[in-house]
Amino acid sequence: MITILAGGSGSVKLVRGFASQRTDVNVVTNVGDNYWLYGMYICPDIDTITYGLADILDHDKGWGIQKDTFGFLRQMEIFGEETWFRIGDRDTATHLTRTNMIKNGKSLSDITKWMCEKFAIEIKIIPVTDNSVETRIITKRGELHLQEFWVRHRGLDSIDGIEYHGADKARPNPDAVSGPAGKYLEAAGIEVSPYGIAQMYADVCSSIIIDTKDRAVAKKIETLNIDVHDTKIRMTNKQSENALASFILKQYNIS
Repeated sequence: MITILAGGSGSVKLVRGFASQRTDVNVVTNVGDNYWLYGMYICPDIDTITYGLADILDHDKGWGIQKDTFGFLRQMEIFGEETWFRIGDRDTATHLTRTNMIKNGKSLSDITKWMCEKFAIEIKIIPVTDNSVETRIITKRGELHLQEFWVRHRGLDSIDGIEYHGADKARPNPDAVSGPAGKYLEAAGIEVSPYGIAQMYADVCSSIIIDTKDRAVAKKIETLNIDVHDTKIRMTNKQSENALASFILKQYNIS
């Protein structure tokens, strides 16, 4: 069994890479980016993984459903609503269905499992928690939800701090074993480099895979008692996704 901690649009590439070769994969998804909009509960990371595995993801955008239409948003604009968060019509159906199920007492885990069945996805997608957790970005203009910071304001503000509302009360999902990383690392005072990442996880990580272009920092990482392996980790197409997944499986003798 392989467990992947997924968050952000890049995760789906590696997940697809593993899915091309294995079915015994658990994907534990971030929920800190979830957002209430127009009375609907939107779960971007869960949906991106779901659409990616269902082979309906808009690969150009990295989110949403391919060839989706935007009639709903155009109508909302006519009604005077803000439309900076671009959700398509088919995507809206996902959010509306999820919201109705939540109002009827279903947990996010149950809903995600049900949606996987509807999309004929064999891999298990597990929200890291069923509780509400929000990533809030502290800026000069005030406290913003992560979606407001990155999508509405295009990430142009400097980050003065990051808070995770609800994290102290959230309980891990019993089925589980958490692009913008650079700004987050800077805000947390962590070196924006493979070494900075390795240093952050040194207490729990014994091995790390870095990009070949960062090979020069390998010896420095090894001083943290972490084994270092390098390969091309940037995933730009399905071939590179599969190649990285194959490298990881081979490197750690996972059969």
